[in-house]
Amino acid sequence: MSCNDPEITLRVPPYDSDRPAIEQLIKEGLSDEQIANKLGFTKALIRCRRERWKLKSGLFYRAEKRKEDIIQLWKSGYLVKEIARILGISVQTVYTVMDENKIWDSVRLDIDAPAVPISKLSEQNAPTDRLTVVTHNRVPKWVLIPVEDYQDLKNGVYDDLRN
Repeated sequence: MSCNDPEITLRVPPYDSDRPAIEQLIKEGLSDEQIANKLGFTKALIRCRRERWKLKSGLFYRAEKRKEDIIQLWKSGYLVKEIARILGISVQTVYTVMDENKIWDSVRLDIDAPAVPISKLSEQNAPTDRLTVVTHNRVPKWVLIPVEDYQDLKNGVYDDLRN
């Protein structure tokens, strides 16, 4: 029998009645070891209970929070090095999270337009009928605007025509 077998009666704490408190600590991002130290149990016992209760580890919640923070900073226009410095993590970690979650192509600076790297701009035809963001080293540098939209923008009627 394994320690997470539901047929086994819990004879040592933490008991099922302790589950909400342990769930809360896990959602705060604490590891099994940190929870064990805080509550006075062994790391193995906390891991057993977490597996028995089918709870994710604190690492999962920390990773989700980190991903959300990276997305928010990226959308706000921060560079990868700035994101790493702000969050206190390595540049490589930021790149890994962005690659794994396909964050590179997310809307930045509230400009909802396809992004085209400047190196590929000559190889492919830029869309002539819609707004296009041109990037350099994955950082938005320029926006291509169709002539009709530019004229509307210049005349101050762009928003009126689009609403």
